[in-house]
Amino acid sequence: MSDYVSVRKSGRGRGSTTTFALTPQGRTAYTAHRDALRALLDGPHVV
Repeated sequence: MSDYVSVRKSGRGRGSTTTFALTPQGRTAYTAHRDALRALLDGPHVV
């Protein structure tokens, strides 16, 4: 997962902040996954 998400921590104690962001590789993987899910939902519905 560390290849997909970057983590940045700042501050200490109760005033600390943690920021998460997608890396370029993570954004590519997310987009591919989203598009695959969309194709399943938009495809022909078999009952």
